[in-house]
Amino acid sequence: RTLQTRQAELLSKLESETKDKKELAEKTSELQSKLDKESLTKRKQLANTQEIRREQLVAEHKEQMKIIDQNYLKRIKDFEVSAQREIDLLDRQIQELEDLQLQQNKDLPDDAKSE
Repeated sequence: RTLQTRQAELLSKLESETKDKKELAEKTSELQSKLDKESLTKRKQLANTQEIRREQLVAEHKEQMKIIDQNYLKRIKDFEVSAQREIDLLDRQIQELEDLQLQQNKDLPDDAKSE
């Protein structure tokens, strides 16, 4: 009877150990699954964060380029205004010289005009 009792105890112990190993394997599998899900979630969050940052950088770059473009357009406009002022000044000077030439021609005697 002690042999049978001993065998029953060993069988019970083996069944218990097997059950513990199965539970351990299940728990390990569950934990690994959770870790994999968390890792995937973190990678997605990181990717989203990086995408948002990239979009922010692109927007900032576009804004900077817009400011640069506005600056260049202002410079071009200022140059055009300045150039137009110079043209107007030169036109007035030419007109004054032409008027002066006409006035001098009027003041000359008629016989000097024909020469």
